Amino acid sequence: MIDWAAARLDYVTHYELTYADIAAKYKAHPATIWRRAAEERMDGERKTSARKLLEKAREKVVCSQSEQLVAFATPVISSSLKNSNTLCDRDWA
Repeated sequence: MIDWAAARLDYVTHYELTYADIAAKYKAHPATIWRRAAEERMDGERKTSARKLLEKAREKVVCSQSEQLVAFATPVISSSLKNSNTLCDRDWA
């Protein structure tokens, strides 16, 4: 008996695995895996999972870069504000 929840999780989260790989791992005929995957739309789920993972990775990069920018800019801005009334008064060249 195939553990379909485990097979589905393997296929959706391990992008390098094919239906043949899943079939070999769970000792099933590839056509059995293919039919079940088609019925449950596993390819769509895999694409959605990959898209969500990419979005999270982008968010982390943006957040990290923002934190680095704030850490770098805060002393510069603070120093500029102490020496003038606005940032526009500073000669940035």
